[in-house]
Amino acid sequence: MKKIFIIIIIIIVFGTNEMFAETIDFSEFVTRVAILNDCYFTIEQRNCKGNKTLLSNIDKIEWKENPGDIDEAMDYLIKCGVKYHYSRNERTPCVIHIIENDLSNNPLDTMIAKFEYEGTLQKLVDKFSNTRIQSGISQGGGASGGGVAQDFITVVKIDKVINTNVRNILSCYLPLSRYNRILWAAVIDESEDCLAKIYYYSPLIKIENWLSDEEIVSSDDFNALKYKHYLVNNSMALQVCQEVLEKKRNYIRWALILLGDINSEESLKEIIKYIDYKYCRYGIVEEAYPALLAINKIGRNSVRVLLESLINEDDILRKKLMIYAIFKFIVKEDAIRELIVIKNKEADKIAIARIDSVIEYLKSTELELNPLK
Repeated sequence: MKKIFIIIIIIIVFGTNEMFAETIDFSEFVTRVAILNDCYFTIEQRNCKGNKTLLSNIDKIEWKENPGDIDEAMDYLIKCGVKYHYSRNERTPCVIHIIENDLSNNPLDTMIAKFEYEGTLQKLVDKFSNTRIQSGISQGGGASGGGVAQDFITVVKIDKVINTNVRNILSCYLPLSRYNRILWAAVIDESEDCLAKIYYYSPLIKIENWLSDEEIVSSDDFNALKYKHYLVNNSMALQVCQEVLEKKRNYIRWALILLGDINSEESLKEIIKYIDYKYCRYGIVEEAYPALLAINKIGRNSVRVLLESLINEDDILRKKLMIYAIFKFIVKEDAIRELIVIKNKEADKIAIARIDSVIEYLKSTELELNPLK
């Protein structure tokens, strides 16, 4: 009885969370933090003898129910004894680089004067073979277990970039919304003239949370709610998205993508409201402006509503984004023809003038469609 009484006192004083805290590995911790903050990580570590998998030199970490924002979570890692520092990517701040301390002469810092490429990630890495960087050998295992499911299929396109480092080139052109929260890891062997081996993690192939179906239904976190429309009807999913767009900035991107899955005129109008929401400022246009990803899911049926919105839009960036989306499905001449059809049905002189203005705008020979330029 005395032992039972002591255990009850311990539970009351210290709480059950401390006694039964969940302990997870480093990559799982980073993945969860990335989901909660809607960001991505890369990891750079030195090669330690005896390592069987990437990140195996990092101890298990106690998971906190609310690890906080990125800065708070990374500070917590450092307090746990993880000897790494971190920085946001200068071009795409949603990508966070975690780098082991005291890495000298890091090949990923190598500056590249001019670069362009189209092809697989594996061959992308091969392009840097003369800068002491090469593709790693698959180590097996899942990302959450510390190993790497090597990516041999993702194709990227990099238009001309100038005066940037290798780290930026490896990080800024991935299809983030379809990729693992850990983009890649680099193992640097300082004994071999700082040779860096790059291991790209695989594209996202599973539901991006650690909750059961029952928890997904009742969860307040949009990393779970973004899959809720598979379990509930579209009107409820639309309501969830509208609430997220109003209140939870971290999940705006996924709310927009989910609205694209709902694929209704009402969801499209909600997407267009946020067409100029910018997730990142570099790389792939659709990843920078996730509303465009959502519109791509709806397809050709989005054109009429986009044209009607374009007629009533004055903001230059929003107009440019609408036109960019429209031209994914029809060419300029077809867009002008559809506008003329709308015009012929219109009686209001002000509305007709606005349509004529859009037609002239589309005819402009100086029309620059890439909103990232």
